[in-house]
Amino acid sequence: MSAEFVKTVRGEPSISPTFEDGRAALVLADAAQRSAVERASVDVDLG
Repeated sequence: MSAEFVKTVRGEPSISPTFEDGRAALVLADAAQRSAVERASVDVDLG
C-alpha cells in the first residue's frame, strides 16, 4: 500500500499538487507567453 495513500486515509495533509495548483501554473505560463509576445506586462488573476 502506498505511503501517501495511508497518510491521506489518516487525514494527514497531502503534499501532492492540487487542481488549483495546476490551474495557477497554467495561468502564469499563459501570462508569461502573452507578455513576451506583446512585450508588455499583463495582469494575472489567480482567483
